Amino acid sequence: MYDSLMYEWSRWYSVVFGASIALMKKEDIEHLATLARIELRGGEAEDLATDITSIIGYVSDIETITADGDVTTKKVGARYNVMRDDDTPYEPGAYTEDILEAAPKRNGQYIEVKKILGGDSQ
Repeated sequence: MYDSLMYEWSRWYSVVFGASIALMKKEDIEHLATLARIELRGGEAEDLATDITSIIGYVSDIETITADGDVTTKKVGARYNVMRDDDTPYEPGAYTEDILEAAPKRNGQYIEVKKILGGDSQ
């Protein structure tokens, strides 16, 4: 029943919009869901097949639009990086002690963290 509904929808779409689109099958949606590691439940595959087919149809309509007359495009100026001066906004070490006091563990002037890469954990 699902395939016949999609076929009828495709025929209607072709007549109204003068374009044919590729129909997504339930198996295609399930395969995409597997690749995307998405779990589909119940009738979600059928709903997504309809939605994706509609989206593909919409995109194909947009691709067929041609602009008549003067087409204005946005002019882009020269590219450059906006950089601030390399200065020191705060006195060095102004917040060091506050940060070290807030850390759960410290080792002198360093925050001690659990080793997570390679070797034994501390």
